[in-house]
Amino acid sequence: MSLFTPFAIFTGGKDADATAYINAVISAGGTLSDGNKIAINTFFVDLKNIGVYSKMIAFWPIMGGTANSHAINGNLNSTYDLTYFGTWTHNSSGQKPNGASGTYANTHYVIPTGYTGSGAADNLSFGLYINDITGTAPSYELDMGVRIPDPDNTHIYWIGAKWGATNTARYSQQNNGPHNGNFTNVGNGQYMISRTASNLFRLYENGVNTQNLGASHTSDLGSGGYSFYLGALATGTANQFNSFYRQCFSFISSGLDNTESINLQTAINDLQTSIGRNTY
Repeated sequence: MSLFTPFAIFTGGKDADATAYINAVISAGGTLSDGNKIAINTFFVDLKNIGVYSKMIAFWPIMGGTANSHAINGNLNSTYDLTYFGTWTHNSSGQKPNGASGTYANTHYVIPTGYTGSGAADNLSFGLYINDITGTAPSYELDMGVRIPDPDNTHIYWIGAKWGATNTARYSQQNNGPHNGNFTNVGNGQYMISRTASNLFRLYENGVNTQNLGASHTSDLGSGGYSFYLGALATGTANQFNSFYRQCFSFISSGLDNTESINLQTAINDLQTSIGRNTY
């Protein structure tokens, strides 16, 4: 299996991190066309140009069409490579869980205790892109998130593209109760939460800042040592509200300001558009 030599298709603008990711996808058994490789290179360059690449804790471009290639964290920090459980369908369109209990992907990312530092409660963004909502599953599905198990129901970080009949986001801390926001879209699309201060978190969908919500707090336990899941909500080490929506991109990062958040969603959608997986 030959690895990717960027000089074969690029005349300029080659990105070393993109090349390393492409080679990792190929080494994992993934298949990439030259068009895919160009799109990935462009995306990595875009992330750096808008100043968010260094803020990415983990991002999953979900390229190559196989479970092994989809699991790869784009910045090649293998700590946050995905581990799949249950039944997923992997192909060039993305990764799709079947909605059954026990089906999820562990990101291995744990929100730390406190409010300072990348990925802490006041300095955290996360999001995903959904491009197929067909299937049959329970009425309540969550597509990424984590919470400390009940009865402590105030440490919750989630995005759900369907919660009953609506989309929802929830971001909660100890002693202050839940801070919820509903997305205006239902189903396919790109969803994101970003938080950069104790009294503000923002919701984004399809490149637009749709809500700004206050969320002040007095104390925080992060996610209590439990990891973010994709395709379900992590409730401690258990999984709940399993989804059947196909994802074609997911990420966790430091908190991004409004401009960075919109630019990131634009860059992600440009990548999806260039490889024919976009929904808007």
